[in-house]
Amino acid sequence: MLVVVVVAGCSIGGSGGGRAAAIVTTTPYVVSTHCGVNQIKVGADIYVAKEPVPGGTISAPSGWDEPMQRGVLTVYANGTAVFTDDHGHHVTFVKRAHAKILGCA
Repeated sequence: MLVVVVVAGCSIGGSGGGRAAAIVTTTPYVVSTHCGVNQIKVGADIYVAKEPVPGGTISAPSGWDEPMQRGVLTVYANGTAVFTDDHGHHVTFVKRAHAKILGCA
């Protein structure tokens, strides 16, 4: 099920008086955790983690399900996406033009 929410002037965290990014979509999402949480694909777009969550050489980060973690992904109009789940994980991703999904070693 896809939930689409468009909100103008909604904050995505932090403080400041500037205009915040509008939410484009909020949807259930499954992120790959094998080799860490580093990047995701949303449609044709690749997003890279602002602060990657390292895993083992071929394993999920500590406290994350292997090989995938279920949660919710919120995509914003400013080119960011935020993954959260019921375990308290919170990862912010930034859309990168011409990026490619990389595999594990």
